[in-house]
Amino acid sequence: MTYPYTSYVRMALRFYCRYPEPEFKTAVDEKNWKACELAIKTFKPGDQEILKQVYALPDQIGDNVYQIAQEKGINQEIIWMLMKRLERKIAVLRDLK
Repeated sequence: MTYPYTSYVRMALRFYCRYPEPEFKTAVDEKNWKACELAIKTFKPGDQEILKQVYALPDQIGDNVYQIAQEKGINQEIIWMLMKRLERKIAVLRDLK
């Protein structure tokens, strides 16, 4: 299930995960990046690693989830649930929800 904020938050997460020390072009980009950082730090280190991989890999999100689940030997549903929690936290921090 996707929410109205899903594509926006995923775009922000991809930017965050791919550019750990960015130069921001706009104040909105900076707010999005900082919201991602704040939200992801609320997860355990192992979960943070999984989440960062999902959004940093260049393929489609679903393909990334499948690949990481196979590599880690875990059920894809675990990753989708982590993503849902993270995306919701960011949406709240950015007043999108």
